[in-house]
Amino acid sequence: MPLGNSPDMNYVGVIPYIIKQGQKAFVVVKSSSSGELTIDLYSRDGKTKITALHHTSITGDADGLKGFLIITWDGIDPDKKMTFKGDYLVRWTLNGKYRDYAIQID
Repeated sequence: MPLGNSPDMNYVGVIPYIIKQGQKAFVVVKSSSSGELTIDLYSRDGKTKITALHHTSITGDADGLKGFLIITWDGIDPDKKMTFKGDYLVRWTLNGKYRDYAIQID
């Protein structure tokens, strides 16, 4: 279940939420607001940012199509400097507010 304080991100998720090392997962957001969107990997307690996953401008709307973004991620640092294993949060931040989603990397 997503946690956070953003009423503008209608949906966030990682499919599957258990990522097998080297297999791709879908990182998804649907937003009704526009702005600069960042997607980051955080420690499970949400206190420490581990790495940035994606940054983009998003044009939100409630029409069902705009504001929808899917990226793929394989559980490895985007700069290919390290692999991850364990429990984490993926955090989407938009207009100073965020949503978190718990994941596990095996």
